[in-house]
Amino acid sequence: MRIILWQNIAAVPVILQKIKRKPQKQVVKAASIAVGTLKTTHSVHLKRVKKVARIATVADGNPAINFTPDIS
Repeated sequence: MRIILWQNIAAVPVILQKIKRKPQKQVVKAASIAVGTLKTTHSVHLKRVKKVARIATVADGNPAINFTPDIS
């Protein structure tokens, strides 16, 4: 015969919370990594756009410059 103690019954919700919390942490971590990647990608794109705009402005002001920017 198995005896169920009151302490064991009270511990079940705590264990369930710990089990639930771990996948939530993984989801939050994955989301933060995705946000960091998007910020980096957005920043790189903006830098390229600014660089091309600056080159175009210089080339527009000086007709002797015949330069095609490499955006890769």
